[in-house]
Amino acid sequence: MSLKTLWADALEAEHDLHEELINLREIVDKKLETLLANPKRVRSLFALLRSVSPIFRAPGIAAVSLYPDVVEVLDHDEVFSVTEIYGAKMEATTGDFVLGMANTPQYQLERGLMRQAVSAGDAAAIQSLVEAECAAFHRRVGTTGRADLVPELTRLVPTRLVEGYFGASGADDLTTMRWMRAIFREIFLNLGNDPGMAREANEAAKGLNASLDATIALRKAQVARDETAPDDFLTRLVGLQAAASEPFADEVIRRIVGGTIVGTVDTNSKAICQAIDQLLDRPAELDAARAASEAGDQKALAAIVFEALRFNPQNPFLIRHCEADYTVAAGTERAHLIHRGDLVLVGTQSAMFDPAVFPDPDRFDAGRPREPYLHFGHGIHSCFGAQIGGSL
Repeated sequence: MSLKTLWADALEAEHDLHEELINLREIVDKKLETLLANPKRVRSLFALLRSVSPIFRAPGIAAVSLYPDVVEVLDHDEVFSVTEIYGAKMEATTGDFVLGMANTPQYQLERGLMRQAVSAGDAAAIQSLVEAECAAFHRRVGTTGRADLVPELTRLVPTRLVEGYFGASGADDLTTMRWMRAIFREIFLNLGNDPGMAREANEAAKGLNASLDATIALRKAQVARDETAPDDFLTRLVGLQAAASEPFADEVIRRIVGGTIVGTVDTNSKAICQAIDQLLDRPAELDAARAASEAGDQKALAAIVFEALRFNPQNPFLIRHCEADYTVAAGTERAHLIHRGDLVLVGTQSAMFDPAVFPDPDRFDAGRPREPYLHFGHGIHSCFGAQIGGSL
């Protein structure tokens, strides 16, 4: 093949990428759920980016696909902001939450309160709760011979965590599920600002916030009377409030709990389903996961699940808003300027297929080091669940 032909092919690939990214910007703005429901499209696009143009820009949108560049973008939250993406919708539903804040004193205070409300024994307590729920699920399956995995297990168990671990116990399971889904969709998926989704989320938020306010008042009364209260996330925040040298309002507790639980039900449900789906296509790895579970080897099981999710994670990319012109990978041959105002697709899944960090990336290997995985994101806005799930 001649050099001229190779050059022509490269130019054609670059043109195709340009058109694809412009189309992708429209999909992201109007129907992000549609895009995330098509993981093959996302994975193939980012694979092309890695090979042709690892840092790519088209009008109004940019994408980064290699591991060091993904980490660099996520490390520079002062340039690649979450506030423009999520802040207003969080404020309109659960209220300000750290996931939508810049690195301000308020962020530092409230993130610190969240960390203090988690204890070393929580992973074991959560495991016990989950095992009890799964045992009940197996009994139901044994009685009927049938099961619908999503409503009966993958959404129900995280809902019980919302109630039993996080302390948001003021509603029945179905109501909690409805609230969580409506608010989650509005904040994280409704970039096109569909008014119907916004109305549904606002109604759900009214119910959730009223329920949390009532629970906070109850727990405060119990703490004030020195009564025994549930040892959950919400109650610990109430205890921190009572002991604080600089008082903070009940509203802070409500915002922290509400913002935390919104990402619990549907995110975990999706991750569980997609990990199982990957293992069903790999009988040997499924057998290994079953053996690890039966042996109580949580670290081995977690390693298999983390690797399964690499092939279809609950979120294949993160979204950021560029606040100022910034050159990613400065000083390298791939250095590229991302412009102020660009929507930036940060390819976390793509980074986990970067062969420089994940050798032989198309091979399923549960023995990979844990540290490079990006399932919880990276940087100051990494998922709070990493404090619990990352300890397995």
